[in-house]
Amino acid sequence: VEPSMILLSFAPLSTVSDIKFWEEKLRVKIPADTKARLDTGWVGMDLRSIEFSRELLANILRFVKKEKIRVPLGIQVGHITTHNFLVSLEMLSRLGDVYLNEL
Repeated sequence: VEPSMILLSFAPLSTVSDIKFWEEKLRVKIPADTKARLDTGWVGMDLRSIEFSRELLANILRFVKKEKIRVPLGIQVGHITTHNFLVSLEMLSRLGDVYLNEL
């Protein structure tokens, strides 16, 4: 039996209120070091969120390749809040590049 595809789901965060919404309404646990990384720097949180997601996806894909895990992976990018719609399109483009380069 062939394994089913696993979708890795990503969504951008662009404001501190996005983080609060995810934690309080969606009950997502975001580690303190991740929150600090998203909220620190000279570029906006939206771009830091995209870069963090790119690194995470690349690490996952490298691990899967190294360990010869034979489960098909796909990516899904969404936006939880409307103000992140355009950011999610940019995230999809950048994650797509990582996905194609790491396969």
